[in-house]
Amino acid sequence: MHYIRLLKSPTQSRSGKKHMLDLVFTITTDLGDSFLYPDEPINLTIHAEIPSDSDSKKKDLVDLSLRTGKLQWRSGMRVAKPSVDISRLMQLPSNSKSKVSICISTESFSARSVSDILATTAVSEEEEPAGQIMPVWITLGHAEAEVEVSTRRLYLPGTSEQEDYVELEEEIGESIARHIWDAGVIAFCAIAESWILPMPTDTEPSGLKSLKKLFAGPKPINVLELGCGVGILGGGLSAVIPRMRPPPSRRCTILMTDLEGAESRTRSNMSRLLQARRAKSSSSPPVKLLYENLDWEQGRKGEFDFETQNHRWDLVMLSDCTYNVDMLPALVETLSALHTSNMAHAAASSSSSGEASSGEQLLSTKVFLATKPRHASEEALFDLLSQEGWTELHRQTLPLPVLGAETQSVELYLYEKLQ
Repeated sequence: MHYIRLLKSPTQSRSGKKHMLDLVFTITTDLGDSFLYPDEPINLTIHAEIPSDSDSKKKDLVDLSLRTGKLQWRSGMRVAKPSVDISRLMQLPSNSKSKVSICISTESFSARSVSDILATTAVSEEEEPAGQIMPVWITLGHAEAEVEVSTRRLYLPGTSEQEDYVELEEEIGESIARHIWDAGVIAFCAIAESWILPMPTDTEPSGLKSLKKLFAGPKPINVLELGCGVGILGGGLSAVIPRMRPPPSRRCTILMTDLEGAESRTRSNMSRLLQARRAKSSSSPPVKLLYENLDWEQGRKGEFDFETQNHRWDLVMLSDCTYNVDMLPALVETLSALHTSNMAHAAASSSSSGEASSGEQLLSTKVFLATKPRHASEEALFDLLSQEGWTELHRQTLPLPVLGAETQSVELYLYEKLQ
């Protein structure tokens, strides 16, 4: 997959009587290591989303005119620098300008929704695989205010409302940190579509069946995410779980963890998700979304902060965390330390109730892992998991077509460690 990525904060300028927005962006892969080289030029579009005067919940779409006419991305390009006319937007009341979103997208190959993305992972051997390009969004600010973040949207399947989407912030610039990556996107999409549009039981991957069974029950559920990044997997999960846990299901807690450098952006996205949830009236049970810093060098020693230490985790999940081979031992040992903590909670619960462990007690720890293989050295992860007593329950490989390049893949695993 490719992503339209802003390299600099948009700037506003004047051209005669026109107000112009100057953009600088590229189209690259998730790690920024390969630019898009299409066989044929790909047309790009830039439009604004303006709150409707008649209905505050609806938005009008306005195509923005370019200073130089049609905008295309061609083979050999590394950057595009279009200027668009935003004169009409500047005439809006000041309180409306902060709500105007601008989208840079493509006319074709656009990855706008969960269904769009999964359509490319389901190509047959007879079909020609085609990759996709994820649009980028920005919110129009005042002329003197610098826009620091862009956003990604993934529209959810099974609804008629165009407003029903998950939106997360990314940082503007060339750094690959604090961006969404392929494995997290594909894993979230696979889970979301499995829950919202259930497949026939005879064709549904067994790993997704197991997750669905785990989350569909009436009991409280606790989920811990390692290396959450900006929160595409854990944050996205918080938006779709209410659909799978109808009343009288009880609370679901999702704790996202990462290094300290990820905290600010993750918490900002948590606030964004909470605001979106509050804007929708729902009788579904609440999802409690938390964040806590967790360094695997501390985690491998069982040194956890309050939230991590004080819950029993029904599921530990992670995505895009295996590319740094040097950190794999710390990662696997952190998983085992979490299992030890889980077993201690189960023993304490059994002791306090005066009963022996039963089938209802947490006698194992499950780990959901999503990874996009990048180097053969990453295979060391599976040997380390085996050595630590983790058993592979399910494995699913999803093809990931890439425009102008060979098809890649995302692998989904479900592991378990017994008491």
